[in-house]
Amino acid sequence: LAVASSVNPGTYALKVRGTSGSLTQEVNLTLTVTAPPKGLRPSLLGRSGNAYTVGVDLVGTADFYRGAQFTVELPSGFTLSATTGELTGGCFLDYVQASSNPNRWNVALVCGSAFQGPGQLAVLTVSGTGGGTLTLSNGVLAKPDYSEESVPGGSLTLAP
Repeated sequence: LAVASSVNPGTYALKVRGTSGSLTQEVNLTLTVTAPPKGLRPSLLGRSGNAYTVGVDLVGTADFYRGAQFTVELPSGFTLSATTGELTGGCFLDYVQASSNPNRWNVALVCGSAFQGPGQLAVLTVSGTGGGTLTLSNGVLAKPDYSEESVPGGSLTLAP
């Protein structure tokens, strides 16, 4: 079973019923939904031609933060532009290409006030042909006291 990311953690009672002709069988199940581990997760928001819109979501936490930084690795030949996300609309975002081979970009968010997870930190627009894998890594979150916390990233396949 798969559940939407909006489902709250907890234990849920389910009844599964199968019917074939005049036969019916039921079974009671228990579904336990756990919170995802804290981290950064990319998700495909849309595609137009060779441009992919990717959300960078902070998952697995309801803590407060003042900033974030992470590395984006793109397939060779892809370009990146980035804007703030729903949680960080009033923040300053900067990105720079750190390497062309492999194609790595560093993204940094600095906020004047704290934002609370979970939710969308940034929106990336990546453009290129041929497809490949977008990977988020080296995630660091800045807490309100400016201490830092490392978080894992994730990957997303960009179809050709």
